[in-house]
Amino acid sequence: MSEEGLSPLEATRKAMKQITGALIGISLVLTAVFIPMAFSAVRLERFTGNSLCRSFIDVVFRFPRDVADAGIVRHVAETDSQRTQTREGRLFRMVQSGFREIDHALSIVGGRILKHNPISIVVYVLIIGLVCLLYLKLPSSFLPSEDQGYFITNIQLPVGATKERTDEVLRQVEDYFLKQPEIESFITVAGFSFNGRGQNSALSFGRLKDWNKRKGAEHTVQAVIARAAAKFLQSRTQSFFR
Repeated sequence: MSEEGLSPLEATRKAMKQITGALIGISLVLTAVFIPMAFSAVRLERFTGNSLCRSFIDVVFRFPRDVADAGIVRHVAETDSQRTQTREGRLFRMVQSGFREIDHALSIVGGRILKHNPISIVVYVLIIGLVCLLYLKLPSSFLPSEDQGYFITNIQLPVGATKERTDEVLRQVEDYFLKQPEIESFITVAGFSFNGRGQNSALSFGRLKDWNKRKGAEHTVQAVIARAAAKFLQSRTQSFFR
């Protein structure tokens, strides 16, 4: 309003013309995403329905609401000339002036980039190449593996395995880990695992000794798990997941 000398109502109409296409586009994208999700899983039906309803209500009622806000803006604009004399008004003017300077500087930089298309393309290609190089060189995990001093083993026998067979596997697992020099304590739980409950399921929890007592990469929790995997994954009677 201050830059183009528009009234609050005219400024609202102009702003809505500029963002109407964006609002409709966002709604169509959300609809295209959430509708297939409604058919993919039963648990997502309620979430998908709520999301679509919120998107629909937000778009449909945003237009009249923003037009109605013009009355509030008009009332604020009428008292704006009185507020500009206060310390608060001077602070807002300083902030707005800073934003205008930044916008002007960015416009100048953008214009210079457009005037030098070949150089801009070369710089863009170099940036993309640097991003690809960093993507290949950086570790693949978001966080590196950490030795937290314990590990959990999920034990799952074939369907129909008896409790006696599960107990025998647990004894083998317990005997193996208690012989490892890094293990301080080890417990097993039969009848339950991350895969569910049943006589063919079990869990084990291993606590390692203090880090000062097991220095070296061969004594970390990752090394203990790797040795156990090499031993037990050869068995056809159970599978282990950590």
